[in-house]
Amino acid sequence: VVDLAKTKFEAIKSKTSGRVVQPAPTSNVAQCSEFKNGQLFDVTALVHHISEITPTKNNRVKYHVQLLDGSLDKETQKVKRLPLTFYVDAPKAEEQKPCFYSQLHTAMQEKKAVSFFGIKGAQDSDEKYSFQNTKHTIVLEAVGQRADDMHKNNALHSLKEEDTVTFATVSYTHLTLPTKRI
Repeated sequence: VVDLAKTKFEAIKSKTSGRVVQPAPTSNVAQCSEFKNGQLFDVTALVHHISEITPTKNNRVKYHVQLLDGSLDKETQKVKRLPLTFYVDAPKAEEQKPCFYSQLHTAMQEKKAVSFFGIKGAQDSDEKYSFQNTKHTIVLEAVGQRADDMHKNNALHSLKEEDTVTFATVSYTHLTLPTKRI
């Protein structure tokens, strides 16, 4: 039994190098090819491309983002791109952008790294991947040495599509829903 009245607590403080302390994911884009089952993961990367916004059903929209961080595909030794799809609620007003869209577009233009927390990644039996946000996904401007290195890496910013390789992705266009309940 612990007598809290006689217990002494001392604050433990850590001196940082003047920077804000934030989580910094250590996994990289190429490591996502090791996923065998669905899982949540975090990654810090540059936004290489962001698509237009497409309406979907139930007052939702989607957009696609291509991420890269300079990590190499094991087979081709080219920079690996991660195709991430965001499914979010449609904005209330037409001139508004959906969740995270403006932030990601700005990061792409300014060539700043972004940390993604709570991304869902999965590989199916045909070895095709899907990567998408979840309701718990958080997107923050990345901080730290790795983010600074990505921001300063001019070769990474000027990569052409032929210098990169992306994941083979699941195509949902071939799926059909049953017309009657089974």
